Amino acid sequence: MVIAVAKNAKLIYGIRFLLGLFESSSYPGFAYILGCWYGPDELAKRMGIYDLAGYAANIFAGYLQAAIYAGLNGAHGIAGWRWMFIIDGIIGFPIAIWGYISIPDFPNNTRAIWLTKKDREISLLRMRAMGKKDPKKLTVKRVYHMFFKSWRPWPFLVSYVMLWITGTSSYFNLWLKSLKIYTTEEINIIPTGGYGLGMVVGFLLANLSDRTQMRWPWLMFATFIRFLGALLLAIWNLPIGVIFFANFCSYMGEPVWSLLLTWAAEEFQDDSELRGMLAAVGNSLGAAMNMWLPLVIFPTYQAPHYSCGYIVVSCLDVVDFAALLAFLYFAKKERKKRSLVINAYGLAVDRDEYLRELSQHVGIRDMTVETGDDALDSPDSKNLKQEKN
Repeated sequence: MVIAVAKNAKLIYGIRFLLGLFESSSYPGFAYILGCWYGPDELAKRMGIYDLAGYAANIFAGYLQAAIYAGLNGAHGIAGWRWMFIIDGIIGFPIAIWGYISIPDFPNNTRAIWLTKKDREISLLRMRAMGKKDPKKLTVKRVYHMFFKSWRPWPFLVSYVMLWITGTSSYFNLWLKSLKIYTTEEINIIPTGGYGLGMVVGFLLANLSDRTQMRWPWLMFATFIRFLGALLLAIWNLPIGVIFFANFCSYMGEPVWSLLLTWAAEEFQDDSELRGMLAAVGNSLGAAMNMWLPLVIFPTYQAPHYSCGYIVVSCLDVVDFAALLAFLYFAKKERKKRSLVINAYGLAVDRDEYLRELSQHVGIRDMTVETGDDALDSPDSKNLKQEKN
């Protein structure tokens, strides 16, 4: 809202810097929290819903911008773009208060007023039965070993950074404007169809991912959609309908974010701090790359046909494919090396720790945890019962 009263560009730069500084933790923070509360048959849908909320916001923003430009531009001597920030502030303030009240932190330390004592006990028990670890003290030595003595962060980070720098949806409006057949309102509204398609694809892939309890096939499919769109735009000399489809592909490929974060949350469930840091480090690296790369490969004077940009993006999507395959390969190799077992929730866990957790929490059935009931019928739990007898 403060931007609405800014008198010069320098003040806007300063406000945008502070906005980016304070909001930088929101996406990785929410992703981390969701990963601490939900299991394999639940998490992708929740991550997907979180992403879909962003798509819905962009759809709403498109229509809001069009309405403000048409109805409030110049009202009371205030430009339309200033009205946009005023209304954003009015909408955002109560949501910020609601977020402070409703965000539950983690199962082991939640103080959310809307959770009962039994809810908290069940949540903590569920996570421990799944094999998720509570947060531990984070030291410099742990961070060093986490990032420089292990394969774990790097395939994820490469893929995550590729997602940052391979999006092409922001150039859709420039192409629409170049056609010179659409009004300003229409140029703001047409891209909302892409966000709508992204919502549909995101919902379908998240549900399929949870139903199959597999992440990488659907992640590869979403990445292919992004690649296909960039490839078609690189070719460029195509019918207008194909160019429309190619631009929409960037929106339809957006589920890659939620699926990648879901995969990492489950694959690294034994390291709470790593899960928390991955998206944060990925956001920092991605933002650093995004500050300069688009300026180089998408120079303004080439708009809307970026002869180099779309080719580079297509190649980077191939790098993304390679990173995902490396993630899959090293994850399977680690499971074999550490002799991990798949528990009743479909997660890879240390066998001895899993059996120990089952023996310590024999009352899980009495607490009527839906997913927990199946855990007691797993092959490992049956072996445990036989050992006790």
